Amino acid sequence: MAFRILITDVVHESLVEILSRKYMVFYRPGIERNRLEEEIEDKDVIIVRSRTRLNREVLQRAKNLKLIIRAGIGLDNIDCEFARERGIEVRNTKNASINSVSELVIGFMIALSRNILPLSNSTRSGKWDKDKFIGFELKGKNLGIIGTGNIGRSVALMARFLGMNVFGFDPFNKDVSFIKYISFDEILSISHFISIHVPLTEETYHLINKKAVDKMRRGVFLINTSRGEVVDEEALVCGLKSGKISGCALDVFETEPPEESKLFEFDNCIFTPHIGENTEEAKMKIKDEIIEILKEFEVVFPHGV
Repeated sequence: MAFRILITDVVHESLVEILSRKYMVFYRPGIERNRLEEEIEDKDVIIVRSRTRLNREVLQRAKNLKLIIRAGIGLDNIDCEFARERGIEVRNTKNASINSVSELVIGFMIALSRNILPLSNSTRSGKWDKDKFIGFELKGKNLGIIGTGNIGRSVALMARFLGMNVFGFDPFNKDVSFIKYISFDEILSISHFISIHVPLTEETYHLINKKAVDKMRRGVFLINTSRGEVVDEEALVCGLKSGKISGCALDVFETEPPEESKLFEFDNCIFTPHIGENTEEAKMKIKDEIIEILKEFEVVFPHGV
């Protein structure tokens, strides 16, 4: 019997087409929680992005589920421990979005350093504020990277080519030759830019809090493309108000989509709706990795489930 695959979020259209040739595919992007609990009952595989939350209550309804594929990297929307207890394998497409997220970080740094957003808005309004916003070069500036996994290392390499001094903090990865590893507090105190690349765990929840902000170099720029809950947004607002933080770029928020936020009052900040992996190339790589994961799954279950 062919695998029954439930896809609950938007994926590249070619993935649905390719999978449908071989499997029974149920494409339900944007499915609501109550419908999800019904749909998941007889499915063998589920493919999700960050929107769909597979907690204990949902997974308890899955009678046949053997594989969860996260189209992306972060697994904080999945109760992985409970999935393992039920014999459900959890996989992600860990390499697909490395370049896309890294380029977004570099783009954020350039936009912040050259005041591109306020200058664009000013020019659109009919002003010619050529001398009002004076930017600065990235060359020679200190970039502190918190979390030097695949994306953190990629950002570091790109920043090195721009002539930046790259420093890193990671309690698990310290073997990257082109990153100078220092303590967390040192990252905070010397960095002109801080870029966050850690998963959301109990240890990283509100890693950037008021205490951390107080230790930062005055005038720092903060970039977060990892998970919103890693940054205490109230502490970030306080840092922006005091001038300790000159600006920020957030692709992720504590609540997504964010409701009314004091952060939106600051013109020196850039906000995007969790688009780190949202490029044509990354989506194609995600498609390819999902297909490979399913091929490996077929080896374990050669005759279907």
